[in-house]
Amino acid sequence: MKKLIKISIITCAVLVLICLGVILKLSGKFKPGIKYSRVSNAIYLQRSWIMKEKDNAKLKDLVYFLKEMEIKYIYIHHTPFDSNGKLPELSETATRKLISYLNKNYSELKILIWVGGIQTFDKESDKGTFLLRDPDYRNTVVSEIKNIITEFNFDGVHLNIEPIKNHDPDFLKLLEKLKKNIPEGKLLSIAAFKPYFIRNPEGIYWDSKYYKKIAQYCDQMVVMAYDTNLSHKISYLLYLKYTVRKVLLAMKSLDNPPEILIGVPAYHPKDKHAAKVENLENSIRATAAIITSLKSSEVFSGIAIYSLWRLDQEEVNDYFQMWIAANPVIFKNLEGLRE
Repeated sequence: MKKLIKISIITCAVLVLICLGVILKLSGKFKPGIKYSRVSNAIYLQRSWIMKEKDNAKLKDLVYFLKEMEIKYIYIHHTPFDSNGKLPELSETATRKLISYLNKNYSELKILIWVGGIQTFDKESDKGTFLLRDPDYRNTVVSEIKNIITEFNFDGVHLNIEPIKNHDPDFLKLLEKLKKNIPEGKLLSIAAFKPYFIRNPEGIYWDSKYYKKIAQYCDQMVVMAYDTNLSHKISYLLYLKYTVRKVLLAMKSLDNPPEILIGVPAYHPKDKHAAKVENLENSIRATAAIITSLKSSEVFSGIAIYSLWRLDQEEVNDYFQMWIAANPVIFKNLEGLRE
C-alpha cells in the first residue's frame, strides 16, 4: 500500500511539472536583446517629494532619471485617509515647486497623487481607517481628491485601497462618483488586485467580471504583481504570466478599456524574504513573455515599479538590459532620489 501511494505521489509530481512546462512554453518566452518597453512605464515615489522642498539639482536628477527609465507616470504617495475621510497635510511650497518643475522640464510626464488606505471592516478590531461602506465617508473622499487635484494641478489620482473583496459594490460606487466629479481630462488610476487563480477564503482576488465592472470607471489599472507569498521562482513566473494574460484578455472585449500596467516589485532579501523569487528580473521575464505571445495586448502600457525608495543600481541594470534593451545608465545620485 505504501509503495502504491509513493508511486502515485511521484506520478502526480511528474504530471504537475510536465503541465507547468507546457503552460510556460505556450505562454511565451522572454528573449534577451528585445526592447519590450513602450515608453509608458510608471514608478511609485515616496511622500517626501511633496513634504519637503527639493533644490533644483535634485529635481534635475529626478527628471534625468525618469526620462532615461522611460517613465511616463509617477504616483506620489499621500495616504492614508483618516477615519473622517480627510487627507493628511502636505507642503504647498514643495508640491507646487515639484509640479511646476516637472511640467516645465518633462511635459510628457503624468503626475498622479497616490491616495487610499486600509479598509476597515470591523471598527473594534481593524487597524485601518478607510470606511468604504459609509456613503458620507465616500463623499468626503471624493471631495478631498477633487480638491487636491484642482488646487495643485495634478494630472490625476492613483487610488490604492486594501483590501477590496471580489465584487465589492461600494468600491464601484466610489469609482463611479469619482469619475463623475474629478475635473475633466484628469486620470483615474487604481491599484488592482490580482485575478482569481485559486479560490481565496478572504475574497481578495478579483474575477474577470469584476475587472470589467471596475474598468468602465477607470482610465488606468495597475495590477499588483507582488505580495504573492510564493516561494519558488517557477511558481511565481507561472502565476505572473497567468495574471498578465488573464487581465489583458478580460479587457479585450471592452469597447473602451483602460490602459493596463503591471506593478512589479523592487526590494531585497533584507526587506522581504520572498525577494529572491519576487523581484524585478522575474517580473520582467514573465510580463515580457506574455505581451509578445498575445495578439491583443494593445491595452498594455508598461510596468509600474514599486518603488523608487527601494530601487537599487543592480535592479536598474536588470531593467535596462531586459526591458529597454540598452546599456544600463549609472545613476550616481540614486541614493539621494530614494530619500
